[in-house]
Amino acid sequence: MLFLRGSPRPAASQLTLDVTVPVLQRCALCRSRGINPACSRCELRRRRDAPLSAEQLAQRQASSLAAGAEAAAAQSVRRQRLERLAALGRPVRLALVGCGKNKHQDATPARELYTGALFRAAYRYSTEVFHADEVLILSALHEVVTPDTLLTPYERTLHGLPRRERDAWAFRCASKLEGLFLGLRVEVLFLAGADYALPWHMLGWTPLSPLKGISGIGKQLGRLNSAPRPQAGGVL
Repeated sequence: MLFLRGSPRPAASQLTLDVTVPVLQRCALCRSRGINPACSRCELRRRRDAPLSAEQLAQRQASSLAAGAEAAAAQSVRRQRLERLAALGRPVRLALVGCGKNKHQDATPARELYTGALFRAAYRYSTEVFHADEVLILSALHEVVTPDTLLTPYERTLHGLPRRERDAWAFRCASKLEGLFLGLRVEVLFLAGADYALPWHMLGWTPLSPLKGISGIGKQLGRLNSAPRPQAGGVL
């Protein structure tokens, strides 16, 4: 406390020290304000509030440093990727391939997880005909994944889901794509069913859709296996 010169100073008996002592909340199980040795919840509180040992502090610091280094490395990879794509000097060729029902029985990279003929043909078309700079897979469960992402088999489809759930899935996918290609011009090839359609207006993209209007896996395979590279406008 500060006093102006000439102002009366309080007597020593009037000086008080305001010290706030934290109040330990009652245990939700035994209602004790202290630590009840016979209460399992109190024991958990004791362990939670106990000061960390030097070894635990060192481990926490090491984990924090490792997480920071990992985040910095990931950010550097993202920056280098955007710089590489921007250096192309043309729109990035992006292929979006829908996932498939038939899957490998074991955990495997996404490009190998889906074993159906249509997925295989769509992936081949993306790389060998469209010559995509990047191929991304639209997964009903994992949303947008890279071909190298390790996935385990799963059972989920967008078909039959309520419209609100499909729209929410599409919005999340579009948001991820927007971040992945921020500031880049994109030429996108869309090889997936109607249930996997994205809000293209949100992205500002006009997709090329060589399978649009074609029903039946046999006809779709025929189109992918025989069609030339799609032209702007979306349909061959």
